Amino acid sequence: MKHVILYGPPAVGKLTVAEALGELTGWGVVHNHLSNNLVLEAFPYGHPEFSRLVISFRTQLFEAAAKARVDGLISTLVYAPESLDDKIIAAWKRKVAKHHGQTLFVRLHCKEATLFRRVGDPSRVGHKKIIEKPFLKEWLKRFDLFADVKGASSLAIDTDKLKPSQAAELIALVLGLPMGGTSSKAKPDSLGKVKAPRIPKAVAKVKKRG
Repeated sequence: MKHVILYGPPAVGKLTVAEALGELTGWGVVHNHLSNNLVLEAFPYGHPEFSRLVISFRTQLFEAAAKARVDGLISTLVYAPESLDDKIIAAWKRKVAKHHGQTLFVRLHCKEATLFRRVGDPSRVGHKKIIEKPFLKEWLKRFDLFADVKGASSLAIDTDKLKPSQAAELIALVLGLPMGGTSSKAKPDSLGKVKAPRIPKAVAKVKKRG
């Protein structure tokens, strides 16, 4: 299994790009708000059980998918360096690798002004995402949310320059993901050959970062 983790600050476009990538590849999207919102029904942010359950649910799901030989899975994450996130990501990588899977990283970034413009968008309310500018400002002050995941090579995508569909095409092309929109439950040899998409000139400037 290939586990693609899209990470970056709130409002950078993780879910939008993840959904476009899911449609392109046929893979499932496990965005961070799925587990967060489930646990929020019983425990608020900050409660010890909230973090424990969210981490446990996601870890078990990723390992189960890798064990079942699911073709691929896409997830999203707000990554804060030098925090518990490093330990969590390391555990996900180990559990996926144990079943001969691979973890791939995509860092999404944009201008801070773009984040503040997007964070209050009404579309974020349905997923219970943060919509308060002061909260976003505090997070950006406390953590380097634009940092690369420690010890991993990440593909950097500028969401100011690329539309979600363009970003998804680039991610699939660079990481060697299927682009047939076929269900991840399909047999690998049933995917067939798919013609590579035409990538705009602006996309060509995006490079991998170590």
